[in-house]
Amino acid sequence: MTSLYVGNDIVDLTLKDNIGKSHDYRFLNRVFTASEQNFLNQSTNKDASLWKMWAAKEAAYKILKKCDPDLIFSHLKFVVTAQECQTRGMVKHHDKVISVRWEENADWVHCIAHMQSEDCPYRHFVWQVSSLAEHVSSKIPFSSRESASIYSSASRSVRVQTKKLLQKLGLEQVEIVRELLKNKFGPPFIMDSGHKNEDCDISMSHDGNFVASAIIVA
Repeated sequence: MTSLYVGNDIVDLTLKDNIGKSHDYRFLNRVFTASEQNFLNQSTNKDASLWKMWAAKEAAYKILKKCDPDLIFSHLKFVVTAQECQTRGMVKHHDKVISVRWEENADWVHCIAHMQSEDCPYRHFVWQVSSLAEHVSSKIPFSSRESASIYSSASRSVRVQTKKLLQKLGLEQVEIVRELLKNKFGPPFIMDSGHKNEDCDISMSHDGNFVASAIIVA
């Protein structure tokens, strides 16, 4: 099994439901620890800081779910360490520590997370954010195995973007697959010539008008 893992999460800050969420105290208490809420209270842009930490928890969870398929997502157990002016931080979950980095603008917040063993360096670590509409008309084909987990235009668009990134890394004839596990699709992985590619891990996310991809290659 691979010792390199990547996760990512994108939040569209322009969506109505994502605006003003920092004033929803029931939500805050359900999702964020006391130290995280203290960070929010001191922030000059509370909404952006909230979604920055939310995205970090989501990205870290996506990694640990790959390690433990039975893991339940309890937001309070994923503790984010961040500073408002920094682009890097970490997420702790029990004894696991996951490195994260953020990028953001006025429209979105994106978090990329990765975890690796000491003896497993990576050759490539790339990610991309773009608009959903940018990939809608793309003619990139998908196999029946890939199409089984495509459920919306956003789901398709993020796969198109991810495949384009994979092609740039020399992984051209590969499939993006999600297996059905206990009536739900598991995390995505790369299949190459019918076999799982153990040297490459991917993560995909979408929200509102945006899609985001992250790829790490040993």
